[in-house]
Amino acid sequence: VLKAKAAEAWTVAKTIIEAEKLYYMENGSFTEFLDKLSIEIPTELKNWRIPTPTGGTPKIYGKNQLEGVTLYVEVSTPDNPDSIDGFRCLHSDLCPDLMPCVGGCQTYDYGSGPYQDCTCPL
Repeated sequence: VLKAKAAEAWTVAKTIIEAEKLYYMENGSFTEFLDKLSIEIPTELKNWRIPTPTGGTPKIYGKNQLEGVTLYVEVSTPDNPDSIDGFRCLHSDLCPDLMPCVGGCQTYDYGSGPYQDCTCPL
């Protein structure tokens, strides 16, 4: 059930990644501003909301039963060989059940308690 709820977010995230790649080919750099991409991005989905960022990594926020979940859309860059095209889910016990791939999750403890950090390549 959680993967089905996450599917709508992954579809939008894939669209953002592909649009970023196109933007890079046309401009020689990526943009942190979704409104510069040649795509229409909904701001409200059934289980997610996508605010228009003013810079930084695009984020998709859970709502309803997914409140507190944040998905990060990551796009690789030529100057950072360790970067990936994919998704990250942080700070929620739901992350492993939401990710579209198997594995890729680690648990960290930073004093305020353990949290999940899951990464899934596109």
